[in-house]
Amino acid sequence: AMSIKKAAKIANAFVGDGLRQSTAHELGRKGRSRDFWRWMKLPFDPYPVELPLNKSGLDPHVVMENTNFVLPSDMLAELDICVFGPEGHTSLATYWAKECADFMQKIKLNQADAAFAIPLFLHEDGVPSFKDESYSFWSWSSLSRHQSAYSRAFVVGLPSSRVLPSTRATICDVLAWDLANLAKGVRPTHDHRGRVLTGNRAKLAGKAICGGYTAHFAWWKGDMEARVSAHNLMTRCKLICDLCLATADRRLSYGDFSSSALWRQLQGGVSDEADQSHWLPVPGYSRSRILLDSMHLLNLGTMRDIIASALTSWLLLGILQKHLGTGYNEVNKALHRFTYLGKQWAKTVGEELNIKELTRAKIGMPTSGMVLKQYPELDSRIKDQCDASTALFKLHLDAYQFLALDSLAKGRLLWHLRPKFHYSDHLLQWAKSSKMNPQAVSNFMDEDHMKFMSRTGARIHIMFSILVLLMNRGESPPCNSQYGVRETVYSEKINAIFETEPTRRTR
Repeated sequence: AMSIKKAAKIANAFVGDGLRQSTAHELGRKGRSRDFWRWMKLPFDPYPVELPLNKSGLDPHVVMENTNFVLPSDMLAELDICVFGPEGHTSLATYWAKECADFMQKIKLNQADAAFAIPLFLHEDGVPSFKDESYSFWSWSSLSRHQSAYSRAFVVGLPSSRVLPSTRATICDVLAWDLANLAKGVRPTHDHRGRVLTGNRAKLAGKAICGGYTAHFAWWKGDMEARVSAHNLMTRCKLICDLCLATADRRLSYGDFSSSALWRQLQGGVSDEADQSHWLPVPGYSRSRILLDSMHLLNLGTMRDIIASALTSWLLLGILQKHLGTGYNEVNKALHRFTYLGKQWAKTVGEELNIKELTRAKIGMPTSGMVLKQYPELDSRIKDQCDASTALFKLHLDAYQFLALDSLAKGRLLWHLRPKFHYSDHLLQWAKSSKMNPQAVSNFMDEDHMKFMSRTGARIHIMFSILVLLMNRGESPPCNSQYGVRETVYSEKINAIFETEPTRRTR
């Protein structure tokens, strides 16, 4: 490893050649970040798995490639002392006491052992990484004591363009094998394909994984796109929902939220017998263990329609302009003023409101050409709080349905009924029956974790280091057909700094 003194000399030499001082500081900071990941590799060896992956090129085909996995059992073995210490026993027993008895029987967990059983939340999703590529990540979080579920652990990440259905099936087979070992609490003697383990893993065979603890699959998490890919729902593409028979047809309209809606009376969801999910081999998995994500359904889904439609209605009626003291036709000025006052209010009450200035285009306010000419058919575990919340949310859906009908009758493109409103109704019914807070199991932290992994992978890539350095020096690297940067013989100091210090990915 390069000494700090030598690294400082190299950095000063670059600054003398014209490199920005801020970039030199970034080199040092990213080096410390990379040292953390080097440390993370020390406690255990990654688990190599032969994955079927798509090979792009002139002749696309499937290849088998060795891919390293960070198994949940390996992470739990290292973290059981600091995360799942004696303080976790009470909260674990409390969690399992509220769990469904049928599920407890399915995973063969007794209440007597519940204080030492860790529930695992498995997450699957994708995140954009480059201009024309995204990465698919599999990760997990665990619950033991207060706020311990906020920590996420990475399993494997792959370019989404290379992921095949057989890839997902193999990943789930590996997770099923590892979770079966965690349920026993003992290290295995054979790998996921039944072959005898060798090397360091063979030496650990038969030993306890994380003290006296076991771990069990509890829930699957992911957004709507990941839900389709992970559970093979492509065959239901003509239907709106995988939990019922709701469609865009008037008789089974997904926009009907009344208690007498026909889709409520028909059992048309995917049954356990017809389930073709890749997660079927995982011990404890069933259709009922798939969570609906409140982040994508509410915060990033239906809320944008509600807020935009409310603002547009106020603007069309002149209410917002009158309140802010602007002219009726000064729509953008009123929205700018509204954004400014909203940020001031948020600052006063101690809330965060990180939004850019609103404009007519951003809220999708209809112009004269966007008005309809014809009228198409309308295609916590605390009981009292849960009942009150679900009742208010049901009132909200009924009110939204009324506004959508009224808007259509007046020929206005407002209060649009998306399928996510229908899924929100299912989320409401699940919260009412399970008495669980949907926000507590939403994907906010999982999404942040994926973005962090994507940024980390990009920043330590050698090609990004080369590009950033050349751009900061004012040079434009010529491209070749394979790497995008001409192969050049760099000086000793450039090679030395690339070996030790990664740079920030350019935007």
